[in-house]
Amino acid sequence: MVASTETSPVSLRLEGLAGALDLLVPAGDDGALTAERDRLAGIVRGYLLPRAAGHPPLTVVFAGPTGSGKSTLVNSLIGLDLSPVGVVRPTTSSPVVLAAGEHAPDYASIGGVACVVVTGSAPILSTMTLVDTPDIDSTAEAHRVQAESLVDHADVVVFVTSASRYADDVPWQLLRRALARGTQVVNVLNRVGSASAGARLDFKARLAAAGLDADLIVVPEHHLGERPQLPGTAIRSLRRRLLAVADEHERAAGERFHRVLASVVGQISDLSAQVEAERSSRDERAKSVRARLAERVGALDLEDLANDSVVGPPRRLWVGKASTAIARDVWERTLRDRIRARVQSDIRSWLAEEALFSDVLPDQVIGAAGQALENAIEGWVGQVREAAGPVVASRAHRDLGDRLGVVYALVGEHVLEKWDDGPGDAGAPGLDAALGALTSVIAPAHA
Repeated sequence: MVASTETSPVSLRLEGLAGALDLLVPAGDDGALTAERDRLAGIVRGYLLPRAAGHPPLTVVFAGPTGSGKSTLVNSLIGLDLSPVGVVRPTTSSPVVLAAGEHAPDYASIGGVACVVVTGSAPILSTMTLVDTPDIDSTAEAHRVQAESLVDHADVVVFVTSASRYADDVPWQLLRRALARGTQVVNVLNRVGSASAGARLDFKARLAAAGLDADLIVVPEHHLGERPQLPGTAIRSLRRRLLAVADEHERAAGERFHRVLASVVGQISDLSAQVEAERSSRDERAKSVRARLAERVGALDLEDLANDSVVGPPRRLWVGKASTAIARDVWERTLRDRIRARVQSDIRSWLAEEALFSDVLPDQVIGAAGQALENAIEGWVGQVREAAGPVVASRAHRDLGDRLGVVYALVGEHVLEKWDDGPGDAGAPGLDAALGALTSVIAPAHA
């Protein structure tokens, strides 16, 4: 059975689970993993926690494609024109919740989606709350997102489609989403005319193939008068089905809770694995980048620069009379320019070869490492200026490579920092700690 108090072990574990999800910060995420994290945390807080503390009314969410007649069915079930209908689609731009007055405050928001709450005294509202969603296939992306979030927080999904729309792909994605979550689905084929027998049979076959309940409720086509409601006979089967589900609600509440809990825990485990795999993959790619940069420094052609610095014709200008100082300065400046140009050219070539960093601007990278490069050049020129002897050229070659290795390492860290915005903000636990906390609460909650 589901726990009956807010301080039950199940409730405490669910609170810990939601907190661990909040701490989960996917490294370098493009938004998809973060959105999934927030969705799952919302289900834990908005669906599982309230039901671990008690038995709220059955939440019945009506969802379906544009023009399927969801709002008309809802209006007909309660006998009042509370949810807007019309000839312009989509007609329901915000979720409309129809609830008994004492439960209205609980539905101002469902899964983070702000709802229009309308209260009523229709008998059916004494056992369930009805939610009319925006059309899931409308051109407004926000409508689809809202509908999906509401489905994630439903006890029962009434999937409403029509003889002309039952095979559309987008609505079927929502059906699969509800099925994966373990949500009970009631399928309604609305606006069925005399020529729709083939659609009815085909829809039932598709439902059975998808593992969904193929016990289809058929609502015949009716001409709507001034009041956008169907006659009682047209919705009799749907009303009976929902009342039967409500009768079973108390008995099946624990089973439904644990079914959804198992589904959510599985999805969180999958998310945790994806985040860890992405982090490990990024770590390996970062190591590979650093290794390739180190190899690049080793392959950089520096021998001619080292030789020219110590054995070239200008060497005689570095000592002796003061009158040669200007010539020496010119030579040193030329040497600096050659090193700088060679390094900058090589960095540009490297970035052009690295498809991973296609969005990184070379000038930004070169600018970020500019001072380090100047320090390396100046330090090396100063060292070889004072050097002498037959082994100076080889030593100069090695020393220049070592100094430029520091510059290339800095370039790599700058590029990786721009590529990977990394986990965590100031004061937050790292990604590994968050994943550990997540794992520690999944197991006991699942048990």
